[in-house]
Amino acid sequence: MKHPRRKRGKKKLSLDRISSLPPSIIDTILYLLPIKDAVRTSILSREWRYNWTNIPVLRFRFDDFFVSETGTDALSILVQTYDLPQEALGMINDHHYIDAMKQCFLLHKGPLLEFSLLALEQTVEFDQLIGHLSMKNTLQMLSIEMLNEDSLPLSIFSMQQLTKLSLRIFCINHYSNIKGFKNLTNLYLRDVKISTKTLLHIVSSCPLLKSFTLFIHDILGNDKSSISDLIECLPIIERLIIHTGVYDRFYFDSLPPREQLISLVHLKYLHIDDMCSYYSDDLPMFFHLIRSSPNLETVSLHVCDLTYSETPITFKNYSNIWLKNLSELKIFGQFEIELNLEFVQLLLAKSPMLKKVSIYTRTYDDVSKLSRLLLDSPCASGSIEIIVEYSDDVSMLWGLKNSPELTSMLYR
Repeated sequence: MKHPRRKRGKKKLSLDRISSLPPSIIDTILYLLPIKDAVRTSILSREWRYNWTNIPVLRFRFDDFFVSETGTDALSILVQTYDLPQEALGMINDHHYIDAMKQCFLLHKGPLLEFSLLALEQTVEFDQLIGHLSMKNTLQMLSIEMLNEDSLPLSIFSMQQLTKLSLRIFCINHYSNIKGFKNLTNLYLRDVKISTKTLLHIVSSCPLLKSFTLFIHDILGNDKSSISDLIECLPIIERLIIHTGVYDRFYFDSLPPREQLISLVHLKYLHIDDMCSYYSDDLPMFFHLIRSSPNLETVSLHVCDLTYSETPITFKNYSNIWLKNLSELKIFGQFEIELNLEFVQLLLAKSPMLKKVSIYTRTYDDVSKLSRLLLDSPCASGSIEIIVEYSDDVSMLWGLKNSPELTSMLYR
C-alpha cells in the first residue's frame, strides 16, 4: 500500500512556524535577545536577514563580545610584539566591542527607542558613538556605565527627547555648557563625580522628573548647598532613592517649622541606602525628608553595619512628626535591637495608616525577640501586619526586591 505524499507547503510551515508570526511579535523576540544573538538570526534565512535591523532596543554588554585567551589568531600575533599578553587581550576585546557597535549602528534602520552600553573605557570612538546617538531624535532611554571616571560627553545634553537616563562612573564638570532634559522623568546617577552646583542645575532643569536615584560618594569642589535647595528642585518627584553619602554636601541648620518646609507633596516612595540610625547626620536628614513629604506611602531603609556616635540621638526631638499616609515600612540589613528598636517604635506611633512593617535582618537570634517587642509597642494604626525575618539574600537585605532601579544597578 502506498503512503500518500505529504504536501511540501505544510512541511515547510511546520519547520518554520516562528517566521509566520506577526512582525511585532518577531520584533519583541529579537529585542529580548542579547544583541549578539539577535544579529546572528540574520543567517537563518533570506527573510530573517534584516529583521534585527528594525528592533527599537540596542543593549551592549562587554561580556557578549569577550574574546578568550586561547584560540585567537589576533591574540597570538599581538603577543609576539607585545610584552604583556593580558593587555593585548584587552586591546582585542575593546576592538571587538567597539567594532560590533559600529557595525550595528551602520546597519540599523528602524527608530531607536532605547540604548544601553555597559563597561567601556572612553575613547575617540566612544565620543563619536555618543555624537551619533544624539542625532537619533527617537531615543527615549539611555543607560551608560563606564570603567573609569571619564568626562561625560557634552553631546548627551542635546538629547532633549530622553525620558529615562542612567549614568554610572562619570565626571560631570562642565557646568556652564550643561542643559537639562525637558522631557526626562527618570534620572539615575551612581558613582558620578559632580559638584553640588552642577547637580542642582541639572535636576532643576528637568521639570518633569518623577523618579530620582542618587548614589554619589565623591563631590567635586567644596561648595555646599542646603537640603532645601535640593528639595526645591524636585517639585513633582514621586520616587526618591538616595545614598547617605550625599548628606556630606547638603546641610541644614535645624528642622524648620512645618509651615516653612518646602514640600515634596507628590513623593510616594522613599528609599535611604546605608543609613545608620544613630549616626549624627543620617537621622536628622531622614526626618527632614519625611516631614517634607506629607503624602509619603512607602519608606524603605537599608541599615548599614552600625557605627554610632557616643551621644545617642534623642528621639523625643522628633515627637512632632506625623506620617498620616504611610502604609508600608521596609527595613533591610544589619538591624540591631539595642540601636534600632526605638527608631522603629517612633514610626509605629506616628503612622496611623500603617498596614505593613517588614524587617529583614542578618541577626538570626533576634528574630523572635524583635517580633515580640514590636507587637507590644504602641501603634497608631488599628490594623497592622508585622513581619520579622532572617535573610541572607543579598537582594532582600539591600531592599532590592521591589526596586527595579537598584536591582539593575546591582545585577546588570
